[in-house]
Amino acid sequence: MRRSALILNVLLIIVVLLSANAAHALLRPDCNQKGKWGYVDENGQIVVKHQFTGASEFNDGVAHVLSGKKYGVIDSEGKYIIKPDYDIISPFNEYGLAQVTKDNKSGFIDKTGKIVIPIKYAFVGDFNADGIVWVNKDGKIKKGETTVSGGEFTLFRSDGTNFLDDSYRTIGYFVPFTHSFTTAQKEKMTLTERRLTEGDDYVYWSKVKYSFKPGRKILFNKSGLWASYREDGYYNGVYNRDGSEIIPSGTYYVAQYPNEGTAIVCTTENAYNFLDIASGSLALSNPLEHSWGFKDGHAVGKYRGLWYIYDKKGHQCSQGYTYIYPVNGGVHVVRNGNDKYGLITSSGQEILPISNYSVYPFIGGASMVKTTSKSKVGYIGANGQWIIPPTYDNGHTFDNGRVLVSLNGKWGCVDMKAKVLIPFEFYSIMIKSDKAGLRYWVRREKGANFELFDISEGASVLEPKYADAYPFDQLCHGLAKVNPSNMKNTWGAIDRQGNVVIPFEYTADLATKAILEYKNTGRGEWSDYRNFMFRLRHNNHPVDLGSTVSEENWDY
Repeated sequence: MRRSALILNVLLIIVVLLSANAAHALLRPDCNQKGKWGYVDENGQIVVKHQFTGASEFNDGVAHVLSGKKYGVIDSEGKYIIKPDYDIISPFNEYGLAQVTKDNKSGFIDKTGKIVIPIKYAFVGDFNADGIVWVNKDGKIKKGETTVSGGEFTLFRSDGTNFLDDSYRTIGYFVPFTHSFTTAQKEKMTLTERRLTEGDDYVYWSKVKYSFKPGRKILFNKSGLWASYREDGYYNGVYNRDGSEIIPSGTYYVAQYPNEGTAIVCTTENAYNFLDIASGSLALSNPLEHSWGFKDGHAVGKYRGLWYIYDKKGHQCSQGYTYIYPVNGGVHVVRNGNDKYGLITSSGQEILPISNYSVYPFIGGASMVKTTSKSKVGYIGANGQWIIPPTYDNGHTFDNGRVLVSLNGKWGCVDMKAKVLIPFEFYSIMIKSDKAGLRYWVRREKGANFELFDISEGASVLEPKYADAYPFDQLCHGLAKVNPSNMKNTWGAIDRQGNVVIPFEYTADLATKAILEYKNTGRGEWSDYRNFMFRLRHNNHPVDLGSTVSEENWDY
């Protein structure tokens, strides 16, 4: 019996709470003839007398009200939860906090009015998914700009604890190493910018600061942060994502995020060294002119004009080269002079001797090599053996065990055994036409329309009717942004079967926004109504708004 009574009591409490929430929802703000606001129920009966200069809808049992020129927060009985002391009170966020401003200073309070983050900052941001917000003391926004400059920045957690335990002139983040370069100038071949690491990224310091715009969130990448007492960001310290200190700010001119327990630091400008995080000791008695992070126990550094590979104790593991490119798959491309290239391992072992070859980064299990003899392209493995001998006129790097190559003026696709997957029939083939690397946008002749070739089918699966196209999965899994040839500069999106998901009614930029909205809603549909509402929000849309949805389907 006692158990039954307990269950009954719990159910009664739930009913009361649900009824209370329903009551909140039924109250609505109302303005009388004297311009005063109060709240009435669904029958128009006054529940909270008309006494406010302004009033908001109820949300989670509370409403924001304006009394004179100050904001406060009330409950459904009109009683102040937070007295009207503030110039601004924002809606409460998912952490139960609201930004408040008083006398041009901002901070955050909870739903009881308790100050969680002091109300002393010139500017504040918004909380990110990790429950962290930036604040700035004494900063300014220059005329014509939108970003906060000057002052002191720091980060807070939603519980009011200081994320970095100090204030800094600038805060930034570490970025993966990417490299954009042109090799083999003689052949005029170029690789576009790509990340040259497979697996774990190099992470290096760069003067990349958060864009501190009021109300903007900060987004952490998977590595840590740097923070500096100086406006220019030099003499920075290194911190984990949880805010714990790795290298104190102000100790080194530049400090990179550590790889494998070792960080590259710069004691003065152009004096780089290896810092053991555990012991705090520096490995090199003769600092380097430049270096970047460790991988597989080795780093690349420049000393007296030449580049070498070093181990963590500072020993040179290779001979000197004019340049050593970042390791990829355990292999470095090396260069002597302007046009002589080779391949070496991370420990300095020679794989491909320096020659007049054009050698490209080791990506996807092979390095593309273009010989000087008849200028043919082939692919070499990590053992120095040819995977595919120099056969083709041009090519790209391997991806998913496949590579696009050209022969006699036509492009095709082969695997690592040189088996033809796409016949050499096409003027062009788009790289990375889908995430799995099975479907490729192709054009048979210059200026021809795009069609979609499926490797598993061994044939084109979509007719050549697109003047322009983007890869599948680039913006949203399963979709590709396309422009039909019969509709000039008008874009939409199709699925892998060619079905129209986003109608062909948008400019290129608006089509991108529509696809991203489709992706972010997660509903798996793009109804006429959603299409209409999207276009209504973007009033620069080129198509008549009334043409999509008839008035009887509007829900407002």
